[in-house]
Amino acid sequence: MEQNNVIELKERCKLLDDYEDTIEMIPVEIDGDSFSVKSRLKLSEALSFAGDVCNSCFDSNGDYRPEVTQFFINLFTIMYYTDIDVGNDVRAQYDVIYSTRGQNIINKITFTVDSGQYNDLLGAIYKRIEYRASSNITRLEAAVVKATDDVESFAESMKDLFDGVSKDDIQKIASAVKNGRFSEKRLVDAYLNKSTTGNNASK
Repeated sequence: MEQNNVIELKERCKLLDDYEDTIEMIPVEIDGDSFSVKSRLKLSEALSFAGDVCNSCFDSNGDYRPEVTQFFINLFTIMYYTDIDVGNDVRAQYDVIYSTRGQNIINKITFTVDSGQYNDLLGAIYKRIEYRASSNITRLEAAVVKATDDVESFAESMKDLFDGVSKDDIQKIASAVKNGRFSEKRLVDAYLNKSTTGNNASK
């Protein structure tokens, strides 16, 4: 069912993209530099824009990094809405975005594009980030609960295993481990011998 929904969404995107085949490119100029700005994004571009921003705001561990959110919004705004080449070097991109020229470009873009679509996209991006961050927290909490249950279950099993074993017995085991005289076979034999002795005594 979910796969069918994905296919249906892709088909709708293609239909709308074909319908919006010609997007107006608006020429602008800043400090003598000329470039073109798209008036709006096609649906497939809008989805990619939102997805690229959202994915870039989470590190390899799935943790949300809010300090880079605005940077990636600005970066992908330039990449998706203009014909400006920002390169692939993140440090160089950062310098461009937070330079006076970069801020002027961002301001020019947001002034030129369809503000309704752009603001809707920003709202969708923040909702998408919030949903993903909260989902990650929920999964982390579930993992912590499972780990706690596993530890408690292990502790309970160890309690049953060593039930009836005295403090002196444990000290002897520790001493054997320290002196290199410990083996799994000796431990099992000692445990069985202890159990047999206890059963005979109860009779």
